[in-house]
Amino acid sequence: MQKRALEFYMNYRGCWVCCSHRGRKRDGYSLFWNNGKMVQMHRYMYEKHIGKIPKGMCVCHKCDNPACNNPDHLFLGTWADNNKDMANKERQAKGNRINTAVLTEDQVKEIYLASGSQRTLAKIYGVSQTAIHYIKCRKSWKHLRN
Repeated sequence: MQKRALEFYMNYRGCWVCCSHRGRKRDGYSLFWNNGKMVQMHRYMYEKHIGKIPKGMCVCHKCDNPACNNPDHLFLGTWADNNKDMANKERQAKGNRINTAVLTEDQVKEIYLASGSQRTLAKIYGVSQTAIHYIKCRKSWKHLRN
């Protein structure tokens, strides 16, 4: 079986995007077979151009583009570092951007201001009493302000 050569194109931000190998997942990361093992392209490029990846470390993207394989855009970090980077750049899904969200931001603002029992509000908005509790005590939808 003949190996395909890796082919890249550079986008306007200087990202190297692989056009010869597409990932099977829809998360944007390129995958390919290397020595009989499926590997993520950005991890392969990091090791090839920068060095070994210590066990338990992530290869993170400065450019926030999972399809990018440019070693200059990659850095090592823990899962916590990667999540902190995502939060600092406000890239995490919250509110209506979460595809399982039942309530809209306007409804949550109404709940913040509403009086009445949590059980009654839960029936009105079609959610659990626990969901109302988390909204009222600001454990969920924290990004909204009254």
